[in-house]
Amino acid sequence: MKSIGEITITDQMILDVHLKMLRLVDTSKVSNMAGQDENHINFIFNLVKDEAKQTLQLLRGVSLPMDARILEVGAGYGLASICLAMMGFSVTALEPGGIGFEDYVGTSSAFAQMCEVEIEHLESGAETACFIDKPLFDIIISNNVLEHVHEIERAISNLTTALKRSGIMVHSCPNYSFPYDPHFGLPLVP
Repeated sequence: MKSIGEITITDQMILDVHLKMLRLVDTSKVSNMAGQDENHINFIFNLVKDEAKQTLQLLRGVSLPMDARILEVGAGYGLASICLAMMGFSVTALEPGGIGFEDYVGTSSAFAQMCEVEIEHLESGAETACFIDKPLFDIIISNNVLEHVHEIERAISNLTTALKRSGIMVHSCPNYSFPYDPHFGLPLVP
């Protein structure tokens, strides 16, 4: 049962916010803001825009306080985090920093600016992120992330420390028994 001050995520909300994000993003402007090649930004945006919608669908039917704090683990370029911020939630995007991840925060920030929202960026792996002295999260989500984490038990234990007592975690991982890669929409051939 939904209480006063809660919002239940619906398919229509997901569709509306995703379409709004798609309309607001100008990849040419994002490339200038992030200091990245426009072809690279176009490639990235086209690669991750549908996965962002898929990530949002993990929350279908979930009721959250209107002032919910959400942690997206493995947020990548932040499009799902941005959509959640556009819904009015306080969102933190967790993504490792360092080699191979140099342009994530700058590009994600540029996408967020295009959509007129702010998201907090935390550059760390799920195993080592420091949540001490930070407010706890109502929900922690990830999509196609945990299969890349080397110390899964340590990561889940650490994420649990960041979760409110009444909070929930929702994680989705690919099923490699089913021959389909969700990142690229291609069948997998063993």
